[in-house]
Amino acid sequence: EVSELLGRTATPADRHVIFDATLDELYALAYRAQSLNHVIILLDSFSSKTILADLTLRVPKLDLSLLKSPYAIQSIREGTHEFSSPEVVSAIKSAIPSHKFTYKQPASTIIVFINDQQVHVGIDVCNLDLSKRSYKVFPNSFSLKGPIAYALLKIGQATKEMSILDPFARDGTISIEAALWQTGLPVRFFDKKKLSCLTPFDLASLDTARLPSATIIAADSAFNNIAAAKKNAKIADIYTAISFRHYREKDLDLAFKDNTVDRMV
Repeated sequence: EVSELLGRTATPADRHVIFDATLDELYALAYRAQSLNHVIILLDSFSSKTILADLTLRVPKLDLSLLKSPYAIQSIREGTHEFSSPEVVSAIKSAIPSHKFTYKQPASTIIVFINDQQVHVGIDVCNLDLSKRSYKVFPNSFSLKGPIAYALLKIGQATKEMSILDPFARDGTISIEAALWQTGLPVRFFDKKKLSCLTPFDLASLDTARLPSATIIAADSAFNNIAAAKKNAKIADIYTAISFRHYREKDLDLAFKDNTVDRMV
């Protein structure tokens, strides 16, 4: 997706990717990307067996000129550690006392990603969890997160020109993510006010004319699921790009003739 949206080459690593980009490009990625949880300006990376002590020593030396006050700290840990995420927050907060810290409504956020002994420290470019979707007002207990639904489309090697069938629509997440992707409507089109860019930037300048249509079919055996999917699609402003149909699973092979659907996700 970094390559598709920015034309940049990303280096994949465990649970993250690293790439070079301008600040404006990072804003564009945060606004349009469907697969990401956070877009971060990387300030420091290191490997350590004494992570808390090293954070206390290294964070005060970082360039925090883009950090807006009051700020928050989010610790994301993978693996087993002898410390907790609140201890990470406390260590960093005490290391930079000149910056005003808050737990509520921060102007910016320091992200600390700890994967076993590898540590990455950076600033979130838009101060928002990008995995959340504002269109999911009518969720399902088996609902997928937006980035996972989008990832399934890519794993299935779907393209923007293909017809896509979601046979278990539930709340419509896969179908909505597919329609957003195929039509080019930014996933955060209605979230502009929620994205707090580190520097002045007009997110509306990233909006382009959406493609006129998509071939997405959302099917489900439960009428209440179809109703929820329709409502969520309307909130996402992508309703007309999706065909909603009520089918029992055993009837799908009768409803769709051979080669009438390119991908089933």
